[in-house]
Amino acid sequence: MKKIRIGMAGFGPIGVVHLLAYRDISVIYSGLLPPFEVAGVCRTSMEKAEETARDENIEKAYSDFDAMISDPSIDIIDVVTPNYLHKDQIVKALKAGKHVLCEKPLALNGREAEEIEHTAAGSDKKVGMIFNYRFIPAIMKAKELTDAGRLGDIYSFRAEYYHTGYQNPQKPWSWRMDFDRSGGGALMDLGVHALDLVRYLLGEVDSVQCRLKTYITERPMVTGSGSGEVTVDDAAWTQLNLKNGGTGSLEVSRFATGTLIGIEKLFPS
Repeated sequence: MKKIRIGMAGFGPIGVVHLLAYRDISVIYSGLLPPFEVAGVCRTSMEKAEETARDENIEKAYSDFDAMISDPSIDIIDVVTPNYLHKDQIVKALKAGKHVLCEKPLALNGREAEEIEHTAAGSDKKVGMIFNYRFIPAIMKAKELTDAGRLGDIYSFRAEYYHTGYQNPQKPWSWRMDFDRSGGGALMDLGVHALDLVRYLLGEVDSVQCRLKTYITERPMVTGSGSGEVTVDDAAWTQLNLKNGGTGSLEVSRFATGTLIGIEKLFPS
């Protein structure tokens, strides 16, 4: 089989995680996968792209996303860019004849997601999204049990996703704190994982009630000049009613002190 060649769009912290996963998965599933490699990386400048390519032993470097998706040697585009770039990059890659793997969230809102769906429906290429928790062995076993009816009817459930690092008011403003560029805060950033597991394990949602809270409404700019308004949630409390009659709650927070000690050392409260 032809070797599958992957081009990475973006290479921030999550991009590094994707690259590590690509290199580990062939060892974990030895002999079960077709040959593949990360063959290209696209960053905001050629200097950064060439530095990453050199350091990570990646063949090709790009500073232009259009150039990467036009390269006939690239088969799959892995979108690991900020949220506000996802929709346009997915649509462009599909129209260029590339398969797409995208870090969550798929898009900023339902309208953008529908545009992606429409484009994908008219293409023979695949679109995948990263919901890695589905593949934790305990979750895979839970899926097996629920599909077999071993748990019976699910009357109630509770889901939590706690993170830390945002409770320091001196944490600089970033695009993640801007609704127009991130699509949301704690619920969009973290809660999507828990929401996906609820749907995956228990069934589709019928109705939702949600309360959002922003604890720190302004943060200093990285440049040290002035402050930026925070327009996303720091925490969310959601009640979900499922189509099968189950009812449960989801709580998500980026203010959960003590959940990630390493990050707390970087950003002490």
